[in-house]
Amino acid sequence: MLYETATTDRLLDAIDARPLPADHVAVILLGEKAPADIPALISALNSRDIPFIGGIFPAVISGESCSETGAIIMQLPSHRRPFLLTEAEECADAVPGALSEEGGGGTALVFVDGLSEAVPSLLTQCLNRFGATFSFIGAGAGSLSRKRGPAVFCGEGFFRDAAVVALIDLECRLSIRHGWKRIGTPLVATRTVGNTILELNWEPALEVYREVVRKHSGKTITADNFFAIARGHPFGIYSEGGEDIVRDPIALTNEGGLVCVGNIPENAVLHILTGSPEALTEAAGEAASAALRYDGDAIRTVLVIDCISRMLYLGDAFADELAAVGHNVEKRDPALIMEGILSIGEISSGNAGILHFFNKTIVVGALLDRRNKD
Repeated sequence: MLYETATTDRLLDAIDARPLPADHVAVILLGEKAPADIPALISALNSRDIPFIGGIFPAVISGESCSETGAIIMQLPSHRRPFLLTEAEECADAVPGALSEEGGGGTALVFVDGLSEAVPSLLTQCLNRFGATFSFIGAGAGSLSRKRGPAVFCGEGFFRDAAVVALIDLECRLSIRHGWKRIGTPLVATRTVGNTILELNWEPALEVYREVVRKHSGKTITADNFFAIARGHPFGIYSEGGEDIVRDPIALTNEGGLVCVGNIPENAVLHILTGSPEALTEAAGEAASAALRYDGDAIRTVLVIDCISRMLYLGDAFADELAAVGHNVEKRDPALIMEGILSIGEISSGNAGILHFFNKTIVVGALLDRRNKD
């Protein structure tokens, strides 16, 4: 449920008005301009012995609208208290898959500091600990301004360079789409450091990127216009059997490197991509249709993780993207209301069941109440 102008008192009143059922966890999604005092909220929830995870995101989604100042509070079944993962933490033993007497498996809901260089190691921890029987869905948290600060929270506190995980006792039907298309020839990321591409095909990365974009669009990249042009020309990492995994270039280094949201493996095969409002909107509709197509499933919640950079690229046409998703949700069940996040990176098990951190992508998850299924 969406709560606008999410002050600390407003959130606590909402939580107190809907007591959390036993064996449930509260999931709190906050727009980055919400006026809530997170440390005070954490303290109050701990005093009530309420298990919870949450994150700060560029905006939250409710139905076909977005809010930077509001919050969404979800109550989801979970037979374990949430987990905090930090980069320094040693990977613990894998968590057994059985969540209840009804059977094993479920969904790992993951919020990670989306601007952290620790994202790859944190997701590796997730995979090592929970990967045997869980599906994954989640999002990168943080501010659109890229100002670093605490981004995720749970009962243990408010953290940066960390991830929080809730193991949800619901199945998840996932679909991932982005709609971006390749241009030019394949490129090899011949020198990278974490999320920064230093060389493409053994040449300075910016020089190669600038020339491919110029040939395709007629636009010449400068330091002043880089972000405006680059948001329409992301990179795609080759992924066998599926769409390329998109990486969003967001900044330049002084040496001509390209800083991306998410890690770029050295020697990865890349394409520069392009898009159109029509193609991105169609892909979003396809993601919703695929996640909701299973007949007979008792859908509890539709969770949408949509990249903030898609909204920046689409502008006013972003309303069409949300409408395309909403149309498929309503067609499946008019009583369902999609809820979710405008994120800094999207997390999903992927179309091939592999845990990935995506950019400029939309993930739709239909959460199914296993205990009410035939």
